[in-house]
Amino acid sequence: MEWGPSVQRLINHTLERSWQFQERLEELKSVPYLSKAPPRFLELVGGLLLSIRETLIDYNRIFSETTENEVHEALFHRIQSLSSVLAEFYFLLSSVEFSRTIRNPASISLPMESLANQVAPDSLVIIYPSYVCNYSYFNVVEHLRDRRYSQFFSPQLLDKYPKYFAVITFPDILKNNILSHANIGHELGHLFIDYKDITSEALEEIHEFKLEISRRDLERFFEEYVADIVSVCLFGPASFFALAEFGGSVIRFEQPTYTHPPLVFRFKNIVDTLREYGHEDFFKKNKNTSPAARKLHSALELWKNSAEELCQKTYKLTKAGNIFTALQVSLEKARQLVGQKVHSDHQLQLQDNIFDCVNLIEEGIPPSSYLNQQGLMKNSCEQVKLGTILNAAWLYRVWKFEKKRKFGSADEVREYMENLSHLSRLTQKAVEQSETIARYRKAKKTDKKKEEGGDS
Repeated sequence: MEWGPSVQRLINHTLERSWQFQERLEELKSVPYLSKAPPRFLELVGGLLLSIRETLIDYNRIFSETTENEVHEALFHRIQSLSSVLAEFYFLLSSVEFSRTIRNPASISLPMESLANQVAPDSLVIIYPSYVCNYSYFNVVEHLRDRRYSQFFSPQLLDKYPKYFAVITFPDILKNNILSHANIGHELGHLFIDYKDITSEALEEIHEFKLEISRRDLERFFEEYVADIVSVCLFGPASFFALAEFGGSVIRFEQPTYTHPPLVFRFKNIVDTLREYGHEDFFKKNKNTSPAARKLHSALELWKNSAEELCQKTYKLTKAGNIFTALQVSLEKARQLVGQKVHSDHQLQLQDNIFDCVNLIEEGIPPSSYLNQQGLMKNSCEQVKLGTILNAAWLYRVWKFEKKRKFGSADEVREYMENLSHLSRLTQKAVEQSETIARYRKAKKTDKKKEEGGDS
């Protein structure tokens, strides 16, 4: 086969695609963004694109300088690989495109990005909706260091960017169901695990060959459990109910997936973590004075008993059950490490004033303020944190909307969905107000530092 004409066509086609990519990149650079991650991401992709184009030009030079068919064949396969990498860059660019569109609610992406930057201070995070009905975490820089990509650019190019440059997605179809986005806490857990390297520190010496599982698969399952622990540390019971609603509707409880352990063991791990971090005791303590706390405590007890009962049936019947049993000591250690390594300011600390937020929801007011002794909203810039808002919303939902009986009519279903939409809107407004207050306070601190610097 004569490879020359095919090589020339492929070079021309790939160069044309690279310039089209460059045009789109320049368009996105001209758009304002609310966080610092997208511009840095575009800068990274632009550097990679320039390096790939230089490599293509170099291949074109080699092609023009030789007529040997074997050299042309080798060039063809190299350019094919490079062309496939360029195609994947379109996927990377889509994260910025989706992060800027009106389909990405700033009320959830911005506070979650802020929380990610607080949990892993040297990281950059982009959060955006995806057409895939799943939540996911993806470390871009780590991915690009793979030989398949790094062969086409200098490794030093990536050294200018944070080691933890993450992309987190949530289902586009659930973008307005803000209560469900407590599931993002699990993805932030993966970022935290990478940042603090908890897996190697917490995972005890386990003879994985006795469990008939590879070391990597064992670590992968363990990391999913630890990500749930981090999620509980950040969002408490909200992370449990969000996973129960989302995961329980798309996955069989007792079946593992390729990447995740069975939900039933994840629930058991979360329930144990809620108990360890004191959230279960909080609602138990308040159940006699608050109907909402009583209902949520009953719901947690029901889930806990169901999970433990199903676990007992599943433990000895599945490989996943044996793995979960073997990991118990390591999970206990992981809970201690997460509690130590997540700054106390970012851990969910449930207090009685969460019931202020529940009362506000009852009155149709966004739960973004605490009440004073007279039962009126405080006139201050005291921020109600994201975790408190999400838990107040779930607390109200479990208290008011979740019924044991089935719906009797279409009207009941319609009323239920309208109530959920109203609750989600109130919660979304509360998160927006809380984020506005956080940005205001940050700006005031910056101004004060500038003033102090000027005075000196």
